[in-house]
Amino acid sequence: MNRKFRITKDLYASAWDNAFDAMRLVNGEGIMLLVNEAFSRMVEKPREDLIGKDLSVVYQEEESGHIRSRFVERFEREEIQDNIDRPLILHNGKKVWFEASNTYLDTDRHGKLLLSIFRNITDRKKAEEDVRRFTEELKAINAAKDRFFSLISHDLRGPFQNLLGLSELILEELDTLSKGEIQEYMQSLHRTVRAQYSLLENMLSWARLQTRKVIVQPETLQLAEITKHVSAVMEPGIKKKHLRFQSEVPDDIRLNTDRNMLISILQNLISNAVKFTPIGGHIFLSARAASEHQTDGENLKPVRRIRIEVRDSGIGIDPEVARNIFDISSTYTRRGTDGEKGTGLGLVLCKEMTEMMGGTIHVDSQDGKGSTFVVNLPENGKKP
Repeated sequence: MNRKFRITKDLYASAWDNAFDAMRLVNGEGIMLLVNEAFSRMVEKPREDLIGKDLSVVYQEEESGHIRSRFVERFEREEIQDNIDRPLILHNGKKVWFEASNTYLDTDRHGKLLLSIFRNITDRKKAEEDVRRFTEELKAINAAKDRFFSLISHDLRGPFQNLLGLSELILEELDTLSKGEIQEYMQSLHRTVRAQYSLLENMLSWARLQTRKVIVQPETLQLAEITKHVSAVMEPGIKKKHLRFQSEVPDDIRLNTDRNMLISILQNLISNAVKFTPIGGHIFLSARAASEHQTDGENLKPVRRIRIEVRDSGIGIDPEVARNIFDISSTYTRRGTDGEKGTGLGLVLCKEMTEMMGGTIHVDSQDGKGSTFVVNLPENGKKP
């Protein structure tokens, strides 16, 4: 071997070993004949555990057999793509994104080989995913903003025109109105003001949640005491529509959570049930403790949760509508059985507050067959 060839070989070896991109040389049986240091780092295995081994040792064990057989078949047919962009689950369970360029080589000593040059693009893919997620979040924020301003401009402003009209009518014709007419007008004014106050309160609560100025203040609560308080607050509306209200909440159920948020959630759910249940209908409030298993690192541990249900015999919700009923960007509104107007903002608040307390909320309903809203809260509060 002359000096010129030795220099060329040394330069080649140095370029191979110190290349930024990961490189691998594989024969038709899927055996790795040569890998560089960058490849070793990418797959997190030392070179001595790679050279002379099946290419499948890089992958998770349950995938290795399938990967090797597919490679051999595609190698023989020369169907391996020139350029690939895909994720790889390593032998240790770590996910890596890479792009690869593949080239077939014909050699005298080893026959046909495949040279693959890899570039780790995990950071790039993560950045792309972050951009996609931020874009979706921005769309959601814009949709929420549009919905919020729609509520302000229409649902909040519109009824004030009715208030002004009624008050002007009363002032102008006060001397000619009978006591019964005055009472009727005042009842109408009261209903409108009450509805607007409720809407305004929900809007302000939602705005505070978005600015993160509301924090969860957990305390140990007796659920039965909370539900009795909420039932008393909701009693006038229940009586007005002659609804049968039944509550089955055991006295021994206690949970560590935010009192005001829990009260707000229950009031919104019962108010919603009252609104969409016809006169003479039935509303049922119940609660029970249940255990479920959640992962804690490597172990499964039992977690006690409190399941609260508000079930009604009302007009129900179409399943397609129910999918987005907790989303402020949804434009769906529906009048109650007595002409009550709803904006859906109360349910949005229920979802956000429930999740802040570490819980979940969902609805089971069919159009014309009533609805059941289910809130699941951790018995011992949200885990940090």
